[in-house]
Amino acid sequence: MELIKRQILRVLSRRDYKPISPARLADAMGYGPSDYSLFQMALNELRQQGQLILDAQRNVSLPAMSNKIIGTFRANERGFGFIVPLEPNAHGDLFVPPDETAGAMNGDTVAAKVVKRNFRGQSRYAGIITEIIERGNTRFVGLLCKANGGGWYVTPEGKGFYPPVLVQDVEASQARENDKVIVEIVSYPRRNDMYAQGAIVGVLGRAGHYDTEINAIIAQYGLPYEFPEECRQQAHRAAQEFNPDTVSGRDDITGEVVITIDPADAKDFDDAISLRKDSEGNWVLGVHIADVSAFIPRQSPLDQEARLRGNSVYLPGRVIPMLPEVLSNGICSLQPGQKRLAKSVYIHYDPQGKILGTEFANSIICSRARLTYEQADHILKGRAEGFPGEVTALLKDMEILARAIEARRNKNGMIHLDLPETELVFDKAGRVIDAHPADTSYPHTIIEMFMVEANVAVASALDRFGIPFMRRIHPDPDAVSTKNISRFVKLCGIRVPRHLDRSAIQDLLASVKNTPMSY
Repeated sequence: MELIKRQILRVLSRRDYKPISPARLADAMGYGPSDYSLFQMALNELRQQGQLILDAQRNVSLPAMSNKIIGTFRANERGFGFIVPLEPNAHGDLFVPPDETAGAMNGDTVAAKVVKRNFRGQSRYAGIITEIIERGNTRFVGLLCKANGGGWYVTPEGKGFYPPVLVQDVEASQARENDKVIVEIVSYPRRNDMYAQGAIVGVLGRAGHYDTEINAIIAQYGLPYEFPEECRQQAHRAAQEFNPDTVSGRDDITGEVVITIDPADAKDFDDAISLRKDSEGNWVLGVHIADVSAFIPRQSPLDQEARLRGNSVYLPGRVIPMLPEVLSNGICSLQPGQKRLAKSVYIHYDPQGKILGTEFANSIICSRARLTYEQADHILKGRAEGFPGEVTALLKDMEILARAIEARRNKNGMIHLDLPETELVFDKAGRVIDAHPADTSYPHTIIEMFMVEANVAVASALDRFGIPFMRRIHPDPDAVSTKNISRFVKLCGIRVPRHLDRSAIQDLLASVKNTPMSY
């Protein structure tokens, strides 16, 4: 329901939207008779919430502009700006003239009075900012510069326009011209004044140097680089106390052939694959994920820190892990020849890739081999020298099952966005020295197919048990989006059918694969 509501508001907010009836809107968004009752419920909820209206002709539109608006200020380098409303309206973002910004900076949450003004002979809505409700930023990363008159200022980095921040006492910070620095706002701009006053609270180093630029990204986005001491101690205790030979109450599958396939530069290995046939000749796929929860009690300091981080962050040549490396690269990494604890999903398939059933277990595994995608591709192409026979046999079986799963998913309308990517090559100093197309060999698809199948299995089980969880879904493209795609590809000289459904999009992507047009 929430997804449909968001889709409706997104369509109504477009500049080219003209009010139409609910039935025509549903049809334009790709909702047929079987879905119309759900669409109507979403429409009614939005009406009750005041987020859309039916006009005198019973056409759907967003509400008219009220005399006051609250939203996020987006500044422009020419002095004016726009307010992005917290609640959508029929008029979109609100223009704020240069003399009415009240010292607001990019990203601030503001309140504004809405007035009508004459712009080039046309009456248009404009905003007069009356209150800055919340400042969007108090710290910035930027480049330290020296003005012609001898003063100092910092040019902030980031999305959107931020005017320079004036700074004093530069010598006390030991920063030099063209250093990247962290500046904290001391006083914000007042009405009719563009510049804030700030103080340098951190010096990151010379602009353009690898370490400086990486540290600038970390500071700009507030990434938690260091772990608190109590989290480090908890992680070390867990690593020291772990003895796989004393573990009980788990499925012991250390005798099965299990492998990992990861990029060549991977530091931690958190998923592994096994595959065998049962007594009836059906496939049993095992997807094994490192069981971090076995080492981190709920609500412990490390659990709370991991929740705050949410995920690991991968930067060129550096990783900011969600967990201390003694765990993420140690006992929670599915390294070859090491017994490790895992959460396992077993999915049973017939030879055509149809799912027959699923099982879940806490397990203990022992990886037989750590393969890179390139090595796996060599094995599949017959260059298996140096690899154990059990590993090469497993990998070839994995390809057979993956192709069966892929065929089933394609038949069901899967859109495989196998778009070209570029990998950068860095030297030891962090400078880019080369670039080449990213590896897209079939082992990537094998792992993708198996991981998606495991995710669907887990999601289906949680749904059956009525357990709330975060879902990652890929809804059908709406009619407005597909119309825009059709218009664009026709300009590129590619013929597409009038109705661009999932099957047509599959054909379109296949037709440009491995051609310059794919970019």
